[in-house]
Amino acid sequence: MMTSTERVITALCFQSTDYVPLCDHYWGITVERWRQRQGLPPRQDILPFDNVYDAEMNAYYGVDLIIVRADDTFFPSRAQVIRQESNYRVMRDGWGRLLRSLNDGTKDQTLEVALADKGDLDKLEFESPYDDRRYEAFVARLIQERARPGGGPCMIPRVGGPFLRCWWLRGEEQFLIDIASDPDFVY
Repeated sequence: MMTSTERVITALCFQSTDYVPLCDHYWGITVERWRQRQGLPPRQDILPFDNVYDAEMNAYYGVDLIIVRADDTFFPSRAQVIRQESNYRVMRDGWGRLLRSLNDGTKDQTLEVALADKGDLDKLEFESPYDDRRYEAFVARLIQERARPGGGPCMIPRVGGPFLRCWWLRGEEQFLIDIASDPDFVY
């Protein structure tokens, strides 16, 4: 029997494994329903439509591969909830956006972006990628997963792509307009 890490690495090397490695992601509502059926306590840290990691669920289904990430936002220290209302909250995220989000996690509305005027791109000052606070939860997660029997699942660090980062910086509609009207700026 291979460990999850051995299974994933072997498969990535195009060699035979004992079975095909399993990677899965769950909606918050799926995790909550599964935890209820298993008699596990509900999680207070997730919303119904969040993409959620749940260690107990992954162990139950034998998930071999999970994606882990450090805080790769441009402005992590700016992230905060500004106002909480009965059915939504207004928050600033680590990408510099001001968002209004329904409390159930089903919809975000972007109210403001960090780069409203593309001429201000050179004026932006991104926070240091060397700030240790970006990696605290990441390292804790690595330690937690490695302590699981058999070394836990294989962990692949995630680094996001340029499309979403540009979209979050400029706003979806404006970034699509930039692509069509000013490809030199985009590239």
